[in-house]
Amino acid sequence: MQNAILEQAIALGSRAYLGPGYDCGRFVGDEKGRLKRVQNDSMGIKSFEKSLNWIREKEGMANGRIRGILVPREVETCSLDVLRKTLEAADEFGFPMATHAAYSVIEFHEIVKEHMKTPIELLSDLGMLRPTLNIGHGNFISDNPNLNYAKANDLKLMGDSGVTVSHCPTNIIRRGRNLNSWEKYRSSGVNLTIGTDTYPRDMIMNMRTASYMGKLMSNSYFAAQASEVFNAATIGGAVSVGRNDIGKLEVGALADIIIIDLKGNNSLRYGPVRDPIKSLVECGVGDDVETVFVDGRIIMEDRKIPDINFPQLPYFPDLRISLPDLRIALPDFPWDKFLRIPGFIDLLKLLADLVDTVDLPDILGELEILMIRKLKAFISDVDFEMKKVSWPTWDELRGSTYIVITLTLILGLYLFFADLLLSKILSVLL
Repeated sequence: MQNAILEQAIALGSRAYLGPGYDCGRFVGDEKGRLKRVQNDSMGIKSFEKSLNWIREKEGMANGRIRGILVPREVETCSLDVLRKTLEAADEFGFPMATHAAYSVIEFHEIVKEHMKTPIELLSDLGMLRPTLNIGHGNFISDNPNLNYAKANDLKLMGDSGVTVSHCPTNIIRRGRNLNSWEKYRSSGVNLTIGTDTYPRDMIMNMRTASYMGKLMSNSYFAAQASEVFNAATIGGAVSVGRNDIGKLEVGALADIIIIDLKGNNSLRYGPVRDPIKSLVECGVGDDVETVFVDGRIIMEDRKIPDINFPQLPYFPDLRISLPDLRIALPDFPWDKFLRIPGFIDLLKLLADLVDTVDLPDILGELEILMIRKLKAFISDVDFEMKKVSWPTWDELRGSTYIVITLTLILGLYLFFADLLLSKILSVLL
């Protein structure tokens, strides 16, 4: 997956921080349908080492636009050794880090049960809390009244360290969750960024959702203002990867620039534009981006990407992948021939649904874990059955061996003489 993203990022001229995710296990359903955490620490170490090697190999590609990031997927599915090794690699090579933490009730209580610490306290004790640790979601902290947990002060720990929290408003509001208080996170010193986490990958829409949710949860019109969420989506993101030369228009900064259409066909949606940032956050959508510069190079102009003509893309109904996307991904495939086969489009739609809903690495990881579980169960069953066996003593074994050898010799001699006698009789008769 990361190799495919890397290839496309280079082809498009994008800037990207990439790194294969790794962990030691997953939550899986047991025989009664209940969630159970299954962990394999040695697998996690190997996965970390493989990811680190990949990152070091790709670091700095495309004139420095491709950078590495260490991604232990979830704090509760990574062993302490894996987290410590992640921190050591971050310190040695200067890589930023990203993980999911304080993102669910189950995760929160699993960590408390196992370590007698909240997820944030655990990360703090390991020394991982810093501006360049990007915590995905970070909304289920001890300060969240929905948890009713008064034995910690997670927000202060995060604020004192200046840790980054990637707020993904669209994702969590779908699940009836929220960032308890945008104002409290900012005033505490937390570096807030805006993430998408899932579809739609529309950063402008997510900024608007963050702004509205922030006002509602803070009970203040002045909370999560357009300028604040805009800064979170730009400068905040730059801080999260330890950069001060991107995410802003400033002398000495890299020329990463987008041009947005605030008029034209969208004038009715925008209305009068008195504050461009406010109008963008409250009225804009991702499709309003007209031109994109990365590192001073135009990679999209007038909504056109070189070699891709969007108005002519033959998107199939209910299909999330366009034919040109597939042609680019599989250039040697005989598309023209197969597109004439009845039912092929339906097959593509099915594959698109699978790609959208299934994480192949996760499935393979779960299969590996399942095989390990079955192997352990088999060994346990063998051990249990072996304990039922009544093993003879050495003297009994030796006596039995003598008897077997003696009987074997007697039987052998009997068969020898019987065969000899029968051979003589047959020779006389014949």
